[in-house]
Amino acid sequence: EVYAVSIVGPFPIAVTNLLDLTRLDLHNNKLTGPIPPQIGRLRRLRMLNLRWNKLQDVLPPEIGELKKLTHLSLSFNNFKGEILKELANLPELRYLYLQENRFTGRIPPELGTLQNLRHMDVGNNHLVGTIRELIRIEGCFPVLRNLYLNNNYLTGGVPAQLANVTNLEIL
Repeated sequence: EVYAVSIVGPFPIAVTNLLDLTRLDLHNNKLTGPIPPQIGRLRRLRMLNLRWNKLQDVLPPEIGELKKLTHLSLSFNNFKGEILKELANLPELRYLYLQENRFTGRIPPELGTLQNLRHMDVGNNHLVGTIRELIRIEGCFPVLRNLYLNNNYLTGGVPAQLANVTNLEIL
């Protein structure tokens, strides 16, 4: 487990050599620049918490190689580009926090295939598209309880098909 405070500057690439790491918590620092693609080496990582930093650029698709990840928190940064469809490759993912960034494009409907995803927050970004296209896959988001889409540029209203996301408690 690595937990650190008062780090200023780029993401410390050296931590990607800690191959047995299960928790990496660098939240509330002053990290800048991108997440390096070497993050994909941390195959045992269950929790990655980088919220409240000054990280930017696009997310590396290598995050999709962290197959044991249950918690991914990247909120309150300056990430841009699209939300990775590679996140749908994380079978254990339960909590996905991407709010308060500069993500653009559509929310990948592939995320609906995540069998364990309970909480997804993509609020306060620059996302477009409709809720209908997010939930178009039959049986999608089987255990999702909380879905935050606030303060984006979504259009088309709330579709009746949302009733098929049967465990939803907060929208």
